[in-house]
Amino acid sequence: MTITKETELINAVFVYFHRCQEEEDFTALQEMGFGPNEIRALNTLSSADELRLASTRSHFLSIRLNRKIYWRMIDYVLREKSRDAKVDELISCDAPLQLMRAITGMGTKQFNLRRNQFGLQSQPTGRPPQPTKEVQQFIWSQVEALFKRSNSFGPDEFLQIFNATERQISLRVIWNLIHTWENDGSLKRLRKI
Repeated sequence: MTITKETELINAVFVYFHRCQEEEDFTALQEMGFGPNEIRALNTLSSADELRLASTRSHFLSIRLNRKIYWRMIDYVLREKSRDAKVDELISCDAPLQLMRAITGMGTKQFNLRRNQFGLQSQPTGRPPQPTKEVQQFIWSQVEALFKRSNSFGPDEFLQIFNATERQISLRVIWNLIHTWENDGSLKRLRKI
């Protein structure tokens, strides 16, 4: 008996079949074309019988690509990959936990793990130094410019502001300013303009 790539594929379907049965996901089995009779017949086979069935030259399964769903999922994966790259960039640029929690929902454990992956030490405690008036005005002007295009603050927006400072003003300072403006209502007034 030769184990071909087709044999491996059919065997993977059998593994999926048994998992669906264990989880009582009979809808998935029906979508694959397994009715009650096919389920009973397959359940009578041993593992060796299933391997023999999978290695036959007759193809009893038809696998088709749903292009519409496929491309939607590819688009989703690429968006997530891009978002993850931006999150990694924020962390590597010493973004504070509060910022990461606010824009991604990231918890302390995951945050510290990601920081360790970049070789970063634990973050300093306490508030960053109070920025000068010039820094505050510059960050405010960047926020105003962003609100002309969008009302959201995600990874892209924080990176845009950080890059506009030529990475000279820490993300901790940027986060504290934006968080303060959010709490005192300044951003809400800006959104209405």
